[in-house]
This record gives sequence, structure tokens and C-alpha cells, in this order.
Amino acid sequence: MNEQELMTALEGRASEVHPAGPPTGAMIGRAAVARQRRTAFSVVAAAAAVAVVATTISLVGVGGDRSTAPQVVSPTGGGAGFAEALALLPADTSDLYFNDQAAAAGRLGLEASSVAEYNAELLDYVLADDGDGAPDPGGLFGPTTAYFERMAELPFNEYGVRWSLEGTSGDAFTYFTVYKMKPDVDLDAIVDDLVAAGLEEQELLGRRRAFTESVTSVVGPDQTIGDGYPIEFLDVTIDPEADLVILGRLSERILQVLDGELESAATAGTFDLLVGSIEDVEVASLSTEALCGRKSIVPAGLRKPAQAGHLVHGDDAALAARLVFADADTAAADLEARTAYLAGGPIGKDEEPLETYGTYDLTRDGRVVDVRLGDMGSRTLRDLTSDPGILSC
Repeated sequence: MNEQELMTALEGRASEVHPAGPPTGAMIGRAAVARQRRTAFSVVAAAAAVAVVATTISLVGVGGDRSTAPQVVSPTGGGAGFAEALALLPADTSDLYFNDQAAAAGRLGLEASSVAEYNAELLDYVLADDGDGAPDPGGLFGPTTAYFERMAELPFNEYGVRWSLEGTSGDAFTYFTVYKMKPDVDLDAIVDDLVAAGLEEQELLGRRRAFTESVTSVVGPDQTIGDGYPIEFLDVTIDPEADLVILGRLSERILQVLDGELESAATAGTFDLLVGSIEDVEVASLSTEALCGRKSIVPAGLRKPAQAGHLVHGDDAALAARLVFADADTAAADLEARTAYLAGGPIGKDEEPLETYGTYDLTRDGRVVDVRLGDMGSRTLRDLTSDPGILSC
């Protein structure tokens, strides 16, 4: 399978998804990134979040505090990645998209004994039809999945990734991508490859960096660098002690957090309201600025949130969608209006009440409204998430 076919398959898994909602990537974003080469991170991000929900999870209703839920343990070392990721983010991060690929691989039972075996099973999930009974892949697809065949023999490949994190802060075009790698990955070999491909070796806060501002001098006719690195690898910093590969212009700020020079999102509680008590996070798409709140059209009576996010979590890949409003009164008004809207319809292509598609539950805790869905497959969610009253504003 060539990259064009692979990207088409990834897009097919995200078909019929309405391109709106809180930011960042997912499978349709991956294919878009592969084609558009991140010329506008914010556009890709804003177009992709609902695809997370619609294409990557088999939804089971969630409830309350999951502190007693079993920890996801993966053969590649996943399970606690989200806490690690929040501890690396600057406190002023506004948007993030997190994928725990190792936790997803463990939940799905992917073979982890070799790159070839892992990739063969990964391809099965890329090509799987929603109706064939296979479990949904959750956080299995990361930013470089569209390139996994080409990158199989490189020091950086899908098999070596534990989790990935994309985000932005301030300027919409200032983004970062962080990869937590398995401990046995040779990060120096990644920089060596990129320098051999024409990037300049530099040092950033004591770490090796490969960087170039001259895209045309290092990118080949196939729009990749060297032996197959995606164009996103034009700015790469490594931290072997922390097993990190960091991409983008915010790399220095990530390192400053790591060095204790900047406060992290974890200590600042930046995303606390959006995460709540949810644990064992496999996928998170969170926005403290709620781009969905800027949409001009929302169903009558629904309020626009100040923050919004989706999380896939636990060993059953359950979904929690959380909307944070300016105050408790606004949240209460939204809960009343949203409850009536979902109960009455018309929702989705069938223009039926939400209960026609599966079970759901809405609750409020202060400023936060939770929407929890169960018994709904991915294909159904593709239809439902095109409706702004369900998981977005």
C-alpha cells in the first residue's frame, strides 16, 4: 500500500465528519497534515477534533470517578502517558491533542515483538470497516501514522512511539508536537539522519537540535526529508534522558518546563475542569479557548462554552465530552436546553431523538456539563457528531 492509498484509507475512516469543534488532530487531521504539510496548524486542528470521537472509538457510557478502574498496561509501556504529557506543557497552553498509542496497542492486543508485526496489525486497523466487528482503534493512530510503512526502517517509527502530544499557545501558527519514545529508541540516530539529509545541527538548552529554514533545500520530490521523514521534521530537538522527540517552534518552552524554568499545565491546573476526575486517558482533545464557541450557528437555547473537550479513557475506550461555561447559571441553562434538544431531535441523518441511536446521559457539576454516550458505534457517531448539539457547542 502506498502513502496515497494509506491516506485515503485514513480519510475514509473519518468520512462524513463535520469539520467543526474544539481543536486538534485525529485521523482526518493526519491525512490533511500529510497533504497540507502543516502550512496552517490551526486550520488542521480546528477541522479535526470531532473526527477523534467519530472515527477512533467504540463508545460505552462512562460514569463518575474512575479511580478504581484497572490501569491500562501495554506491551509498549503505555498507561500513564497523559499525566506525563500535562507535566511537559507550558501553563498557558490553550489547545492540545493527546494520543496514547502504547495504551491503545495494549488494549487492542497488538503484537509488539517487532516493527514488521506491529505494522502489519496496525494496517489491519487502518483498513478495518466499522461493521466488521473489530474494536475501534482509539489512540492508535498518531501524527505519523500516514507514513508508518515508509518510516518502518528509520530510527523514528510508529513502533517506537509511546504517546504523542500536539498543541498550540498564543499565535495559532506556533505549534509543537512531542513524542514520548520507548527507552530503547536511539534518538541521536534521528538527529544524525536529519543532519545527513541537510538540516543544520544546533544546540537548544543543552539538547541536540536539527533545524532548517530552507524547506526546498532538504525536502525531496516526494515531499519527505532524507529517507522518509515527514516535512514536520524540519525542526527536531531530542532529549534522550527523557525519551522525548520535540518538533516545532515551541520546543524551547517545552524544555524550559522540563528543566523547571516554566510552570507546567499540570501544576497550574490549566485543563483541570476539562479533565475532571477522569483517569486512564487514551485520547484527549481539549481547548481552553473553545473554538467551537466561536461558531455562529448553534441550536436554539444552547449556550456557548468557554472551554470544551473530549476524552477517551479506560479499558473500554469510553467517551466523556465536557463543556465548561462561564458560570454555573449558564451551565444550568445549557443543561436544560441541551437535554430537551437531545430528547426531542431531530438529530442526525435519521432526524430522530438521540435515544434512537443509543444510551446517553447528561449531568452538570457547577460550570461543567458532561455528555456521556453509550451503545453507539463509530459509524453512527460520524453522523451524530455533525450535529452541533451533541458533543460540540
